[in-house]
Amino acid sequence: MIEAPHVMLEKLLAAKPETDHEMTYAISEPLGKGSEVRQLASIEAQYTLKYLDLKRELTTALGSPSFDDSEPNDQAPTWYPALRFSYWRQKGHFVYAALRHDSTELPFIVVYGITGTNSDLLSESSTVHLSDND
Repeated sequence: MIEAPHVMLEKLLAAKPETDHEMTYAISEPLGKGSEVRQLASIEAQYTLKYLDLKRELTTALGSPSFDDSEPNDQAPTWYPALRFSYWRQKGHFVYAALRHDSTELPFIVVYGITGTNSDLLSESSTVHLSDND
């Protein structure tokens, strides 16, 4: 049986991971060259709903996100490129949910993850830093 995302993330938080961990929540079929705009929009809408389901589950478990892209915000993080993105600061880590579609030929993918204490996402060049109080 596959564990619920919030359960898996809670176990990872308890383990205080040093490296980043990212898991797939949902993924569309691969898209072919020449996919129609209408087809892409329909798939994006479908996977946006899956992202919102995931975000709702994590919000229930972790509380309100520290950043939620559903509100207009000029403070959007640049450390994780995605169509939709939310994160929670938890015990010195970022826990996040995202909807990605990196190229028109690649599938839509809903992911969730946690940054490690030695995160590549949050390298020294990053403008985001966590303290032990987060």
